[in-house]
Amino acid sequence: MYLYATTVRPGQASPMKVVDWALRMTEKINQISEVPARLWTSAMSPGMGNLTWTSVVEDLSIVETTETKLAADAGYQLLIDEAAGLLSATQAADQFLSELVYSDPAAATIDAQYASTVQARLAPGNFTQGVQLGVEIAQQVGQITGQPNSFAVGVTGDYGAVMWVGLAETIEQLQAAGRAINGNADFARRIDTDASKAFTPGTQTISRRLA
Repeated sequence: MYLYATTVRPGQASPMKVVDWALRMTEKINQISEVPARLWTSAMSPGMGNLTWTSVVEDLSIVETTETKLAADAGYQLLIDEAAGLLSATQAADQFLSELVYSDPAAATIDAQYASTVQARLAPGNFTQGVQLGVEIAQQVGQITGQPNSFAVGVTGDYGAVMWVGLAETIEQLQAAGRAINGNADFARRIDTDASKAFTPGTQTISRRLA
């Protein structure tokens, strides 16, 4: 199972115009794609205003088929042309593909409005141990917070990149999850010992769902 993501960066246009365009783009993608795409924006994090579409797919052929259909769709091409006046002219769109090594089953049962993402890299010589530990950390976070947490390994982008994604339905749940993790002594010890050897430090971001 894969997590497929596309991120674009707004230009100097009105944020309302950019979001309106992004919502229409999401609608068009979901008219064509076999798998629904969700639209997110950075919140309280670096990359303010960035927009990201994510999809979870079983097979890469789904991505290929969707992109082929979009390329042939006149409505989609009109939206691409419209984006020229809305998105950054100096920063290109980015696409990322990650393999969901552990996909929390509870993620499919909630109406997630927030995503908390922790990104890191596998330390040299720790690929096998790091992937195993990454899954265990995701499962432990899920148990501590009561919220779904999944673990993915990058397929494109930085080699050895890994990512934990926690989901929440409300900002209150997101805040409570953070406090629960920070207040758990067993989890802190695991980060200070095993995780500090298996991973190099990365970044943390919060995203809010727009559609």
